[in-house]
Amino acid sequence: MDALARINRERRITVLCTLHSVALAQRDCSRAVALAAGRVVYDGTTAALTPDALETVYGARSVEEIEEAA
Repeated sequence: MDALARINRERRITVLCTLHSVALAQRDCSRAVALAAGRVVYDGTTAALTPDALETVYGARSVEEIEEAA
């Protein structure tokens, strides 16, 4: 993730990656797009991933609950 952040910063280009770790996305990404059943259910900043948003996407209200279920 450090290399992707460096590329984004130094080259000023958008970096798109697929993550299955909410904690990693919240730590390293400024924006997230989440899909459920092939539909966009969240599109916004990772800072705004509220318990309600997490529940819509993952059926759990916290990163800890999501990580435990994985």
